[in-house]
Amino acid sequence: MFSYVTVFEDEVNYYKNLAPESLLENISADGHYMIGAVNEDGYSIGAINFEIVQYLYDAKPYINIDWLYVDEDYRHQGHGHALIEEMIKLSKEAELDLRAQIPYPDVYNDITGFFTACGFDFIYADSFE
Repeated sequence: MFSYVTVFEDEVNYYKNLAPESLLENISADGHYMIGAVNEDGYSIGAINFEIVQYLYDAKPYINIDWLYVDEDYRHQGHGHALIEEMIKLSKEAELDLRAQIPYPDVYNDITGFFTACGFDFIYADSFE
């Protein structure tokens, strides 16, 4: 049995094995949030960090996924997909688009394939020129 929970600022230390410290420091600040995956023993096995972004040139704010990580012992068991499903549900409830910005998608083939399998489309930066 696994739970997917909102991570509050005072709980981020439980996820320090899953995300860079710089991301953890931003939780609950400046529109940054986290959803965590926890096993039956209360051990954090995965996390997705996201922010609500509003740029002047965008018509409305959107949710941007900053970080997704699942502990190696728990990969390929559906936890990454479950975290994405939580994000999709959240974005629908908030009526906001959901985006994930991946630097160098041709280098990170595993994560690119994962997001494609979750239904994401890729727009490459050079296509904006």
